This record gives sequence, C-alpha cells and structure tokens, in this order.
Amino acid sequence: MGSAAISAAASKRSTWGQILIIGDEEEGRHPSRSMAELYDPASGRFAAHLPLMDHGRYEATATVIRVGSNAGKVLVAGGSGSWEYGKHTGNGIVPLASTELYDPATNTFAPGPAMHGAGATVAVQLPSAPPPQ
Repeated sequence: MGSAAISAAASKRSTWGQILIIGDEEEGRHPSRSMAELYDPASGRFAAHLPLMDHGRYEATATVIRVGSNAGKVLVAGGSGSWEYGKHTGNGIVPLASTELYDPATNTFAPGPAMHGAGATVAVQLPSAPPPQ
C-alpha cells in the first residue's frame, strides 16, 4: 500500500484470486480516504491503479456477492467517514449507511443501496440454501 493505514477492510476476490483492500485513515488525520488497492498474492505486488470509491470510509466491510444480479461484485458497506459525507458528530467522524459495489470485470465502483443503520459493520454471507437434512 502507498502509505501506512489503519482500519482497512479486505475481501478476497473470487474471480481473479486477488485481494481488494478498501478505505483507510492516516493515523490521527482526517478525512478518511477513498482509496482502494488490489494485492496479487501470486506476484506479491499491488496493482498500479484502481479507481477511488465515491466516499472515503474506514471500518467498513467488503463482501464478495455470490448470487443474484450482482454476483462476482464486492459489496462495500458502512463504516465511518469524515463529516463532509453526513451529519457531523462533533469529532469530524460520521457513521455511514452508504454502500458501494466494486465490479472486478470493469474495475469500477458504483453506488449501492443505502442501509437502514450506519456505522462500523460486520458482514457474513449467509448460505443460499438450507443445509441438507
């Protein structure tokens, strides 16, 4: 990564075997950044260029979507951002209810659906079918 960062979220991309790393905040500095990087475990290197997310965020989740119309994309959800992106909390940080979709096929981020709640998140992909009995 280009600089020392904290609170980055990572998700293994199923299509290329690379790892998407999103969002960070420089220690003691605001605002959070809209960075995204790809790490290739096979080469041990980071990709040279990746588009920025729409919103700077940290403490977000990144989950590969396996079914539906967005299968193969990565859902980046929640986290916190700087006050420019929402209601100011007094410390320059605001919980985010926004999401973004990263498409590895086009190497782009697009706005996703808004969540009902905001802030640091934990995401777990649920099974698409019940387990066999």
